[in-house]
Parts: sequence; structure tokens; C-alpha cells
Amino acid sequence: LVTLYRLLFLYSIIFIFMMPATLMAQDIGIRNPSLEGIPSQYRAPGQWLVVSSTPDIQPGVTGVYKPASNGNTYSAFRGGPHWLEAIAQKLNTNLLPDITYRVSFDLCFARGYDSATCYGALAIYGATTLTDTLELLWQSGPFYNTEWQRFTAEFTPHGEYSYIVFGGDVRVACD
Repeated sequence: LVTLYRLLFLYSIIFIFMMPATLMAQDIGIRNPSLEGIPSQYRAPGQWLVVSSTPDIQPGVTGVYKPASNGNTYSAFRGGPHWLEAIAQKLNTNLLPDITYRVSFDLCFARGYDSATCYGALAIYGATTLTDTLELLWQSGPFYNTEWQRFTAEFTPHGEYSYIVFGGDVRVACD
């Protein structure tokens, strides 16, 4: 059971917060699950890596001041049909095929971060290298909540993956 507790993703700024302790799923530990770091643009929190584009550590940059749901900071991403902002972590133990994992986290949508956004959406991928997104493991679908709300993703990988990736997942343009 993994309980990721804080992620914030922007494209429609999606904010994600993960739990402030090491999370375990089977024998998989996630380091810095609360996504703590120094607020800044174009960075991933400590123990996390930038997969693509320009995720931010919030609050306090680019006009985003929403307090974290837990701890002091969170990750923020934008994403679209042709643009993925994402962070990843190389796991100490791979995600294994045919084993079900559960991840819980808080998400919220930040209006006004980008004028082209009208909802938030998050995707979780399994990857074998930092820059791939080989298997889509879970999608939140659109969400509109501007206050933190707990989401739980349950997924069963078909392949073996050494990285877990979290990124913005806005696929439908706003009117």
C-alpha cells in the first residue's frame, strides 16, 4: 500500500501533496513523499527528478500562494495534449507486473496559473528510464476542486518499471 500524500499539478495547476514519511507498497519505498523542497521554478523536489518541461516547487513562485496540504511545499505541473510537465523517482525496488499498488495524494486545481487552463488532471506512468512514459498506470480524469482533495489511485502494472512518473494530464482543450 502506497500512500502518496502531496502532489500539485498545474495545467490547470494540479497540486499534488504526498505523505511526509517513507511510503511503502509491497517493498517499494518512495523518498520525500511530501515533496519538500525550496520553492523555485523548473525544479523537482529533493529525491525527485524532472522528467520533462518545467515543473515548479510551490508555493511562492509564478503567483501561486496556496499553502501545502501537508508540510511546506508541493510540486506543480501544467500539461496538455502536446506538453507534459512531470516528475519521477527511480525506485529502490521495481514496480512489478500483476501486483496491485495503491497511492493516495491530495490534488487541487489552481485557476489563473495559465489562462488556457480550466481543469486539473493527473496521470501516473511506469517507466524504465527517466524520460519515458511506457505504461499509463492511472488517470484522475478532469477535476475542478480549488481546495485540496484526497485522491486514491489503484493500478496493476503489466510490465516491470524502475521509475514512477507523475505528470499533468490535460488532454482536452478548454473552450
